[in-house]
Amino acid sequence: FSDLDPELHIDENQAAEYLGLSPRTLQGYRAKGDGPEYKKIGKKAVRYKVADLIEWNEGNKKQNTSQY
Repeated sequence: FSDLDPELHIDENQAAEYLGLSPRTLQGYRAKGDGPEYKKIGKKAVRYKVADLIEWNEGNKKQNTSQY
């Protein structure tokens, strides 16, 4: 994934793989409003901007369990 353009939009399966999550977990985050920003295209298509995935992933770093 390191060669992906940060401005590129990828689908839910690719985004989940990039983050090391299952698509179902990513769906759960989306439903709760806890996940990375996304765009909905039409009624079903969901796309994630690579830059937003990077930002969300970096923002979720923790050093120990008391930070949760």
